[in-house]
Amino acid sequence: MGLEQLPSDGRWRGVPLEAQRGASVALARYLTHGRLADLEQVCRTHCAHDYTGWKYGYLDTVTDLVLAARATGQTLSGCDMPRALQQRLAPGTVDGLRELHCLHTLRDALAGRPRPHRVALAGGQAHLASDGLARFLPPDVQVLGALDLPRDGALELVLQLGANAAHLVTSGDVAAR
Repeated sequence: MGLEQLPSDGRWRGVPLEAQRGASVALARYLTHGRLADLEQVCRTHCAHDYTGWKYGYLDTVTDLVLAARATGQTLSGCDMPRALQQRLAPGTVDGLRELHCLHTLRDALAGRPRPHRVALAGGQAHLASDGLARFLPPDVQVLGALDLPRDGALELVLQLGANAAHLVTSGDVAAR
């Protein structure tokens, strides 16, 4: 699963590493070892990065997804570009490069895993629409309009899709359930 709500580490050339740090290392350590300090770091990074999380009241839902991924052994990755990296970009290029950043993060997370890849992705509607991240995906990835984190049942939907289907899940109307 990929979460736009968590920034992932980048590997962009010519950019200092400190401007590319997201939650990737702490998240991977938490998912592997379950250390509270790593979970706290992921939560701090999320709170600082995802202003819509506190605005719309779904900070706890993202934490629940991290906890559920650890409990069920699912792969989970942040998928957004860190703010410090976004601030270095030219105006008008941020959204497209955020989508490419997410694509590279997902590619890294899926490297070495057998196909077909199973992906559930939670994020903002604009980033995951057909003219957003979806335009960079291979044609065999099915795109659904199915996830809005603040709504009840979203956690269960993400876990079900992440475990059982090959989908890109977008924010929006949950009617596609």
